[in-house]
Amino acid sequence: MWGGMYNSSWILDREAGLYGIYATQTLPPGDAKVREMTKAFHEELYSKVEQ
Repeated sequence: MWGGMYNSSWILDREAGLYGIYATQTLPPGDAKVREMTKAFHEELYSKVEQ
């Protein structure tokens, strides 16, 4: 999902009972390093729910 030009990302998962916002001010949109960090952020959120 696209959160904006500056690579912001958000997640809302009612089933898992979690939400999160990952915000940057990085251009260009879709920057590869930011995508990696966003993925790591989402994985960390879910790892905490699974504990």
